[in-house]
Amino acid sequence: MTSYDEADRVIAAAEEDGFFDIVTSVDAYQWARRSLGVEPTVSPSQEIELFGQEAVVKQITPFLNRDVQFPNTLILGEPGMGKTHLARWIAGERGESFEELMAPVAPEDIPGFGIVLLDEVHRQTRPESLFPTMESDRVTILGATTRPEKLEPAFASRFFLKLYLTRHSNEAMAEMAKWLLRDVTDETAEIFASASAGNPRQLERIAAVAAQIGVNDAEAVLSTVQITADGLTDIHLRMLRTLRKGNRPMGLSTLAVMLYLDEDTVKQHERLLVEFDLVELRPNGRLITKTGRQYLTVVEQG
Repeated sequence: MTSYDEADRVIAAAEEDGFFDIVTSVDAYQWARRSLGVEPTVSPSQEIELFGQEAVVKQITPFLNRDVQFPNTLILGEPGMGKTHLARWIAGERGESFEELMAPVAPEDIPGFGIVLLDEVHRQTRPESLFPTMESDRVTILGATTRPEKLEPAFASRFFLKLYLTRHSNEAMAEMAKWLLRDVTDETAEIFASASAGNPRQLERIAAVAAQIGVNDAEAVLSTVQITADGLTDIHLRMLRTLRKGNRPMGLSTLAVMLYLDEDTVKQHERLLVEFDLVELRPNGRLITKTGRQYLTVVEQG
């Protein structure tokens, strides 16, 4: 595999020639890899995502050898945690073909060999139709989902491994920020790391804006992407305001309708609010906490 150092040398030469205007290091890295004749499977930030998931990498390492078939596997985690990147990395490490499909699919949609990522696998209808394919010794199904509880038990049992992608530490996210933004200061990298809430995709959004308006102008960057310093997005704040206005426990379907969002999106976002003790889940719905009200007041006062 071509090293990052070689790619960096190509990037440096291109910069000296004035090839780049404003570009994130990931864009430059991918261009450099292609210039070196290597199609990138993952970017530096995506590989750091894997470094942040040491337990997952350790779990799958015995199956990276081509002498054994990679087992059908469920990849679990919130949106933006790198489920697709992990699937691509597995295929690349094994030297197998990779295809990404969105559930639901029919058996004939699935290639007869290689690694296949079935995204949103919990949406698969008639999952039993895939059982013969999953028993094949030529194709591996990697099912990615944010809602494992929606899988039928017979379907879930056919996935040999279950990989849980958890949020990254601030230290790991700061390192990723330094990969994404070459001139970022340590202080600003730490601010962006905190604002990412451990989610690589959220950090990539922040980095993309920072590359355009100023790598180290953290306040302007976060204001532009509408993300608070501790990682809450506009959707999180809308949820809090809606619950405050309702002033009573609110059911999932009611909250989704009021926010013009689907229920899955609401559930994905409320996890962080519950973790921060801004929202409490009760048998009769979700309720904004005293801490949540105080947090909104601080945000709205600027």
